[in-house]
Amino acid sequence: MSDLKGELWEADRGLRVTAVAAYFADALRKEKPLPGTPDLSELATCAEELAGSDSSLRDLATAVAQADRLSGEARTDAGTD
Repeated sequence: MSDLKGELWEADRGLRVTAVAAYFADALRKEKPLPGTPDLSELATCAEELAGSDSSLRDLATAVAQADRLSGEARTDAGTD
């Protein structure tokens, strides 16, 4: 489900928002990911699409995008040893 095309991502908006928040919270734990966990860039895209004019969802989308950017920087930095 790494491409966010499963049935969950076709469900109503509220369930999709809940899924993005849950997957994001799980990603922040840095433990074994939940089955079918999309990567942060996919979550950021989905959160952005869901946000619209809702400021709370916009904040979630921003946080996911920042985490994606920072995790990418960490991977890049780790490769420069």
